[in-house]
Amino acid sequence: MDNTKEFLISVGDVMGFDITTNALLFDAQTLIKSDFKISSSNKEIKGGYGSLTQYQFDYDKKCEVEIEDSQVKEAFIALTNGVEITRELDNFYNKDEEHIIENGKVTLNDTPISGEVFVKNADGEIILTKTAIGNNLNIPEFKDGETVFCTYQVRESLDTITIDGNKFGKTIRLVMSLKMSKQGHEGYKEIEIEIPRFKITSNIELSLQHDGASTSKLSGKALAFGKGKYAKIKIRRVDKANEPIQKIFTESEIILNPSEKAMLKIYGIRGGVYAPMIVDNSQVDLVLDNNKIAKITPSGEVEYLAEGKSMLTVKLKDNENVKTFSQVICNAK
Repeated sequence: MDNTKEFLISVGDVMGFDITTNALLFDAQTLIKSDFKISSSNKEIKGGYGSLTQYQFDYDKKCEVEIEDSQVKEAFIALTNGVEITRELDNFYNKDEEHIIENGKVTLNDTPISGEVFVKNADGEIILTKTAIGNNLNIPEFKDGETVFCTYQVRESLDTITIDGNKFGKTIRLVMSLKMSKQGHEGYKEIEIEIPRFKITSNIELSLQHDGASTSKLSGKALAFGKGKYAKIKIRRVDKANEPIQKIFTESEIILNPSEKAMLKIYGIRGGVYAPMIVDNSQVDLVLDNNKIAKITPSGEVEYLAEGKSMLTVKLKDNENVKTFSQVICNAK
Protein backbone atom coordinates (compact mmCIF):
# COMPACT_ATOMS: atom_id res chain seq x y z
CA MET A 1 0.00 0.00 0.00
CA ASP A 2 1.32 3.42 -1.01
CA ASN A 3 1.70 5.57 2.14
CA THR A 4 2.60 8.81 0.34
CA LYS A 5 1.42 11.99 2.09
CA GLU A 6 -1.48 13.46 0.11
CA PHE A 7 -3.15 16.85 0.40
CA LEU A 8 -6.35 18.43 -0.86
CA ILE A 9 -5.42 21.97 -1.78
CA SER A 10 -7.31 25.16 -2.59
CA VAL A 11 -10.96 25.14 -3.57
CA GLY A 12 -12.89 22.99 -6.01
CA ASP A 13 -15.10 23.73 -9.01
CA VAL A 14 -18.80 22.86 -8.88
CA MET A 15 -21.25 22.14 -11.68
CA GLY A 16 -25.02 21.81 -11.41
CA PHE A 17 -27.18 19.85 -13.87
CA ASP A 18 -30.91 19.52 -14.40
CA ILE A 19 -31.86 16.01 -13.23
CA THR A 20 -34.43 15.63 -16.02
CA THR A 21 -32.77 17.15 -19.10
CA ASN A 22 -29.14 16.97 -17.91
CA ALA A 23 -28.75 20.60 -19.01
CA LEU A 24 -25.83 22.48 -17.40
CA LEU A 25 -27.35 24.99 -14.96
CA PHE A 26 -24.13 26.55 -13.69
CA ASP A 27 -20.37 26.03 -13.72
CA ALA A 28 -18.84 27.74 -10.70
CA GLN A 29 -15.07 28.17 -11.14
CA THR A 30 -14.39 31.20 -8.93
CA LEU A 31 -15.37 29.75 -5.57
CA ILE A 32 -14.23 31.07 -2.21
CA LYS A 33 -15.13 27.79 -0.53
CA SER A 34 -16.67 24.44 -1.45
CA ASP A 35 -17.43 22.36 1.64
CA PHE A 36 -18.52 18.72 1.50
CA LYS A 37 -19.71 17.37 4.85
CA ILE A 38 -20.83 13.93 6.03
CA SER A 39 -22.33 13.61 9.49
CA SER A 40 -24.46 11.19 11.51
CA SER A 41 -26.09 10.77 14.90
CA ASN A 42 -25.74 7.88 17.29
CA LYS A 43 -27.36 6.43 20.37
CA GLU A 44 -25.27 4.58 22.93
CA ILE A 45 -26.62 1.69 24.98
CA LYS A 46 -24.82 1.49 28.31
CA GLY A 47 -24.92 -1.01 31.11
CA GLY A 48 -23.01 -2.79 33.82
CA TYR A 49 -20.68 -1.46 36.48
CA GLY A 50 -19.36 1.95 35.46
CA SER A 51 -22.10 2.36 32.84
CA LEU A 52 -19.87 1.13 30.03
CA THR A 53 -20.96 1.48 26.41
CA GLN A 54 -22.19 -1.92 25.24
CA TYR A 55 -23.55 -0.96 21.83
CA GLN A 56 -23.80 2.07 19.58
CA PHE A 57 -26.69 2.57 17.16
CA ASP A 58 -25.82 4.87 14.26
CA TYR A 59 -28.53 6.72 12.32
CA ASP A 60 -29.49 9.99 10.61
CA LYS A 61 -26.56 10.06 8.20
CA LYS A 62 -26.41 13.25 6.15
CA CYS A 63 -24.39 14.48 3.20
CA GLU A 64 -24.27 18.27 2.91
CA VAL A 65 -22.61 20.77 0.59
CA GLU A 66 -22.04 24.50 0.97
CA ILE A 67 -20.40 26.59 -1.70
CA GLU A 68 -19.65 30.29 -1.90
CA ASP A 69 -18.79 32.00 -5.17
CA SER A 70 -16.83 35.23 -5.39
CA GLN A 71 -19.26 36.25 -8.14
CA VAL A 72 -22.95 36.95 -7.70
CA LYS A 73 -24.67 34.26 -9.75
CA GLU A 74 -28.25 34.84 -10.90
CA ALA A 75 -28.59 31.05 -11.29
CA PHE A 76 -27.99 30.57 -7.54
CA ILE A 77 -30.81 33.02 -6.71
CA ALA A 78 -33.22 31.22 -9.05
CA LEU A 79 -32.29 27.71 -7.90
CA THR A 80 -32.61 28.49 -4.19
CA ASN A 81 -36.11 29.79 -4.86
CA GLY A 82 -37.16 26.90 -7.09
CA VAL A 83 -37.96 29.11 -10.08
CA GLU A 84 -36.64 29.85 -13.56
CA ILE A 85 -35.32 33.13 -14.87
CA THR A 86 -38.06 34.39 -17.19
CA ARG A 87 -38.09 37.18 -19.77
CA GLU A 88 -40.92 39.60 -18.96
CA LEU A 89 -42.08 43.08 -19.87
CA ASP A 90 -41.84 45.08 -16.65
CA ASN A 91 -40.99 48.45 -15.10
CA PHE A 92 -37.42 49.48 -14.26
CA TYR A 93 -35.94 52.68 -12.90
CA ASN A 94 -33.43 54.75 -14.84
CA LYS A 95 -31.69 56.11 -11.77
CA ASP A 96 -29.72 59.36 -11.54
CA GLU A 97 -29.54 59.90 -15.26
CA GLU A 98 -27.19 62.88 -15.68
CA HIS A 99 -28.17 65.86 -17.83
CA ILE A 100 -27.15 69.51 -18.34
CA ILE A 101 -29.98 72.01 -18.62
CA GLU A 102 -30.25 73.86 -21.93
CA ASN A 103 -32.97 76.46 -22.54
CA GLY A 104 -34.66 75.40 -19.29
CA LYS A 105 -35.10 71.78 -20.25
CA VAL A 106 -33.40 68.42 -20.75
CA THR A 107 -33.99 65.51 -23.13
CA LEU A 108 -34.24 62.20 -21.30
CA ASN A 109 -32.64 59.04 -22.67
CA ASP A 110 -35.98 57.18 -22.54
CA THR A 111 -39.65 57.98 -22.19
CA PRO A 112 -41.04 57.69 -18.62
CA ILE A 113 -44.01 55.30 -18.49
CA SER A 114 -46.15 57.72 -16.46
CA GLY A 115 -44.35 60.94 -17.34
CA GLU A 116 -43.28 61.27 -13.69
CA VAL A 117 -39.62 62.24 -13.17
CA PHE A 118 -37.73 62.96 -9.94
CA VAL A 119 -35.09 65.64 -10.47
CA LYS A 120 -32.33 66.60 -8.07
CA ASN A 121 -29.54 69.12 -8.32
CA ALA A 122 -25.82 68.29 -8.28
CA ASP A 123 -25.48 68.30 -4.47
CA GLY A 124 -28.73 66.39 -3.98
CA GLU A 125 -30.25 69.02 -1.70
CA ILE A 126 -33.18 69.88 -3.95
CA ILE A 127 -35.51 67.20 -5.32
CA LEU A 128 -38.39 68.11 -7.63
CA THR A 129 -41.19 65.98 -9.06
CA LYS A 130 -41.81 66.93 -12.69
CA THR A 131 -43.92 65.61 -15.56
CA ALA A 132 -42.25 64.91 -18.88
CA ILE A 133 -43.89 65.20 -22.25
CA GLY A 134 -42.51 62.28 -24.20
CA ASN A 135 -38.84 62.38 -23.28
CA ASN A 136 -38.73 66.17 -22.99
CA LEU A 137 -38.63 67.65 -19.50
CA ASN A 138 -39.00 71.35 -18.70
CA ILE A 139 -37.14 72.44 -15.53
CA PRO A 140 -37.41 76.24 -15.18
CA GLU A 141 -36.43 75.98 -11.50
CA PHE A 142 -32.76 75.47 -12.46
CA LYS A 143 -30.41 77.61 -14.51
CA ASP A 144 -29.01 76.71 -17.90
CA GLY A 145 -25.70 74.92 -17.62
CA GLU A 146 -26.59 73.32 -14.29
CA THR A 147 -26.16 69.55 -13.92
CA VAL A 148 -29.22 67.63 -12.74
CA PHE A 149 -29.91 63.95 -12.06
CA CYS A 150 -33.18 62.44 -13.22
CA THR A 151 -34.84 59.25 -11.94
CA TYR A 152 -37.88 57.73 -13.65
CA GLN A 153 -39.47 54.43 -14.60
CA VAL A 154 -39.36 52.87 -18.06
CA ARG A 155 -40.99 49.71 -19.37
CA GLU A 156 -38.82 47.13 -21.12
CA SER A 157 -38.10 43.41 -21.53
CA LEU A 158 -36.21 42.15 -18.45
CA ASP A 159 -34.85 38.91 -17.00
CA THR A 160 -36.99 38.31 -13.91
CA ILE A 161 -36.67 36.08 -10.83
CA THR A 162 -39.89 35.89 -8.85
CA ILE A 163 -39.61 35.02 -5.15
CA ASP A 164 -42.59 32.69 -4.67
CA GLY A 165 -43.62 31.86 -1.09
CA ASN A 166 -44.91 28.47 -2.21
CA LYS A 167 -41.77 27.36 -4.05
CA PHE A 168 -38.52 26.12 -2.57
CA GLY A 169 -35.01 25.09 -3.62
CA LYS A 170 -34.73 22.81 -6.64
CA THR A 171 -33.31 19.31 -6.72
CA ILE A 172 -30.38 19.05 -9.13
CA ARG A 173 -27.41 16.80 -9.89
CA LEU A 174 -24.27 18.28 -8.35
CA VAL A 175 -20.69 17.51 -9.40
CA MET A 176 -17.70 18.80 -7.42
CA SER A 177 -14.20 18.68 -8.94
CA LEU A 178 -11.12 18.74 -6.68
CA LYS A 179 -7.38 18.22 -7.01
CA MET A 180 -5.16 16.21 -4.68
CA SER A 181 -1.41 16.79 -4.50
CA LYS A 182 1.59 15.16 -2.96
CA GLN A 183 5.11 16.44 -2.39
CA GLY A 184 6.61 17.32 -5.76
CA HIS A 185 3.48 16.35 -7.71
CA GLU A 186 0.85 19.07 -7.65
CA GLY A 187 -2.57 17.87 -8.80
CA TYR A 188 -1.51 14.25 -9.34
CA LYS A 189 -5.02 13.02 -8.51
CA GLU A 190 -8.34 14.37 -9.72
CA ILE A 191 -11.38 13.83 -7.51
CA GLU A 192 -14.99 14.07 -8.60
CA ILE A 193 -17.85 13.99 -6.09
CA GLU A 194 -21.20 13.33 -7.73
CA ILE A 195 -24.50 13.80 -5.90
CA PRO A 196 -27.27 12.59 -8.23
CA ARG A 197 -30.07 14.16 -6.15
CA PHE A 198 -29.00 17.37 -4.41
CA LYS A 199 -31.81 19.32 -2.70
CA ILE A 200 -30.97 23.01 -2.52
CA THR A 201 -32.07 24.82 0.63
CA SER A 202 -34.07 28.03 0.19
CA ASN A 203 -31.52 30.16 2.02
CA ILE A 204 -29.72 32.97 0.26
CA GLU A 205 -28.23 36.23 1.45
CA LEU A 206 -26.90 39.11 -0.62
CA SER A 207 -24.65 40.88 1.87
CA LEU A 208 -23.87 44.40 0.64
CA GLN A 209 -21.22 46.32 2.57
CA HIS A 210 -19.46 49.59 1.93
CA ASP A 211 -16.02 47.98 2.10
CA GLY A 212 -16.60 44.69 0.34
CA ALA A 213 -18.21 42.76 -2.49
CA SER A 214 -21.25 40.51 -2.25
CA THR A 215 -20.87 36.79 -2.89
CA SER A 216 -23.24 33.97 -3.89
CA LYS A 217 -23.92 31.05 -1.57
CA LEU A 218 -25.57 27.74 -2.34
CA SER A 219 -26.19 25.01 0.21
CA GLY A 220 -28.20 21.84 0.46
CA LYS A 221 -28.35 18.13 1.26
CA ALA A 222 -28.09 14.94 -0.73
CA LEU A 223 -31.29 12.95 -1.16
CA ALA A 224 -31.02 9.17 -1.20
CA PHE A 225 -30.98 7.32 -4.51
CA GLY A 226 -30.89 3.62 -5.28
CA LYS A 227 -30.65 1.58 -2.06
CA GLY A 228 -29.87 4.29 0.45
CA LYS A 229 -26.96 5.89 -1.42
CA TYR A 230 -26.17 9.61 -1.27
CA ALA A 231 -23.09 10.27 -3.40
CA LYS A 232 -20.12 8.75 -5.16
CA ILE A 233 -16.51 9.93 -4.84
CA LYS A 234 -14.44 9.08 -7.93
CA ILE A 235 -10.63 9.28 -7.93
CA ARG A 236 -8.44 9.40 -11.05
CA ARG A 237 -4.66 9.38 -11.19
CA VAL A 238 -3.50 11.99 -13.69
CA ASP A 239 -0.49 9.79 -14.59
CA LYS A 240 -2.93 6.87 -15.16
CA ALA A 241 -1.06 4.77 -12.58
CA ASN A 242 -2.95 2.66 -10.06
CA GLU A 243 -2.38 1.66 -6.46
CA PRO A 244 0.04 -1.33 -6.67
CA ILE A 245 -1.58 -4.77 -6.56
CA GLN A 246 -0.05 -6.79 -3.74
CA LYS A 247 -1.81 -10.09 -4.32
CA ILE A 248 -3.92 -11.80 -6.98
CA PHE A 249 -6.22 -14.78 -6.84
CA THR A 250 -8.48 -16.77 -9.18
CA GLU A 251 -10.40 -20.06 -9.27
CA SER A 252 -8.42 -22.92 -7.75
CA GLU A 253 -9.66 -25.25 -10.51
CA ILE A 254 -10.80 -24.87 -14.08
CA ILE A 255 -12.71 -27.91 -15.35
CA LEU A 256 -13.13 -28.22 -19.11
CA ASN A 257 -15.02 -30.64 -21.27
CA PRO A 258 -14.03 -31.34 -24.89
CA SER A 259 -14.18 -28.23 -27.14
CA GLU A 260 -14.81 -25.94 -24.16
CA LYS A 261 -13.05 -22.67 -23.32
CA ALA A 262 -13.01 -20.69 -20.10
CA MET A 263 -12.14 -17.08 -19.31
CA LEU A 264 -10.37 -16.68 -15.99
CA LYS A 265 -11.82 -14.34 -13.38
CA ILE A 266 -8.78 -12.75 -11.76
CA TYR A 267 -8.99 -10.45 -8.73
CA GLY A 268 -6.34 -8.21 -7.24
CA ILE A 269 -5.82 -7.05 -3.65
CA ARG A 270 -4.20 -3.67 -3.07
CA GLY A 271 -4.32 -3.77 0.73
CA GLY A 272 -5.57 -1.32 3.31
CA VAL A 273 -9.12 -0.10 2.74
CA TYR A 274 -9.10 -1.03 -0.95
CA ALA A 275 -11.66 -3.67 -1.95
CA PRO A 276 -10.65 -6.53 -4.27
CA MET A 277 -10.63 -5.38 -7.89
CA ILE A 278 -11.05 -7.18 -11.18
CA VAL A 279 -7.72 -7.66 -12.98
CA ASP A 280 -7.92 -7.62 -16.75
CA ASN A 281 -6.20 -10.45 -18.66
CA SER A 282 -4.05 -7.84 -20.40
CA GLN A 283 -2.39 -7.13 -17.03
CA VAL A 284 -1.17 -10.69 -16.48
CA ASP A 285 0.89 -13.43 -18.13
CA LEU A 286 -0.75 -16.88 -18.30
CA VAL A 287 1.61 -19.88 -18.46
CA LEU A 288 0.60 -23.59 -18.59
CA ASP A 289 3.09 -26.26 -17.55
CA ASN A 290 1.60 -28.75 -20.06
CA ASN A 291 0.59 -27.25 -23.39
CA LYS A 292 -0.62 -30.60 -24.69
CA ILE A 293 -3.57 -30.64 -22.27
CA ALA A 294 -4.76 -27.07 -22.79
CA LYS A 295 -3.68 -23.83 -24.41
CA ILE A 296 -4.09 -20.09 -23.90
CA THR A 297 -5.94 -18.39 -26.76
CA PRO A 298 -4.98 -14.91 -28.03
CA SER A 299 -7.98 -13.51 -26.13
CA GLY A 300 -6.71 -15.00 -22.86
CA GLU A 301 -9.07 -17.97 -22.62
CA VAL A 302 -8.03 -21.45 -21.49
CA GLU A 303 -8.98 -23.95 -24.24
CA TYR A 304 -9.40 -27.75 -23.99
CA LEU A 305 -6.93 -29.87 -26.03
CA ALA A 306 -6.79 -33.34 -24.45
CA GLU A 307 -7.64 -35.28 -21.31
CA GLY A 308 -5.36 -34.57 -18.37
CA LYS A 309 -4.18 -31.88 -15.96
CA SER A 310 -2.03 -28.80 -16.35
CA MET A 311 -0.99 -26.21 -13.79
CA LEU A 312 -1.72 -22.64 -14.83
CA THR A 313 0.48 -19.87 -13.43
CA VAL A 314 -0.93 -16.32 -13.41
CA LYS A 315 1.65 -13.53 -12.96
CA LEU A 316 1.32 -9.76 -12.96
CA LYS A 317 3.19 -8.23 -15.91
CA ASP A 318 4.48 -5.29 -13.89
CA ASN A 319 5.50 -7.45 -10.91
CA GLU A 320 6.23 -11.12 -11.56
CA ASN A 321 6.57 -11.77 -7.83
CA VAL A 322 2.80 -11.35 -7.55
CA LYS A 323 1.29 -14.58 -8.85
CA THR A 324 -1.30 -17.27 -8.25
CA PHE A 325 -2.06 -20.76 -9.56
CA SER A 326 -5.02 -22.68 -10.92
CA GLN A 327 -5.31 -26.38 -11.75
CA VAL A 328 -6.70 -26.97 -15.26
CA ILE A 329 -8.56 -30.30 -15.47
CA CYS A 330 -9.61 -31.53 -18.92
CA ASN A 331 -12.15 -34.33 -18.80
CA ALA A 332 -12.09 -37.34 -21.06
CA LYS A 333 -13.84 -37.19 -24.41
